Amino acid sequence: MLKEKIKNVFGAEIVEKDGIRTLQYLHEQYYWTRVQKLPEGKYTVTIDNNAPSRTRTQNNFLWGVVYPTICEETGNEIDDLHEWGKRKFLKPRTITVSGENIKIPGSTAKLSKSDFAGYIARLEEWSGVAIPNPCEVGYFCGKPQCNICTQKL
Repeated sequence: MLKEKIKNVFGAEIVEKDGIRTLQYLHEQYYWTRVQKLPEGKYTVTIDNNAPSRTRTQNNFLWGVVYPTICEETGNEIDDLHEWGKRKFLKPRTITVSGENIKIPGSTAKLSKSDFAGYIARLEEWSGVAIPNPCEVGYFCGKPQCNICTQKL
């Protein structure tokens, strides 16, 4: 008889206090509730460095504000700027199709939230064009310290 495959995923972070690192669950009560429902036995625990991917809001901000703002100043087409930016600022990757290797530009869709923010900052720095704060043009940044977003909540 095959055992039922069980998969539970819990968010956690490594925190250092007084020189000792510990694993702290982001939703500890949920973790303990799920553990209590598991049958007794041996399990494999995997720790995955899981940087959150860029958000749809970040992507909308890139295509709806950043690229148009820069293109208005430079006279470039948005798609051209996007392709140029990927080649200029993102690490290329190699893919293999039918045994043939080819390098392609990195993808903004595969960036983490922080790397995506860095990509936008590099575009702004390169272009010399001031990009508005996302919150000031209707995009929620989600940062708890942001006075503009927290007023909207």
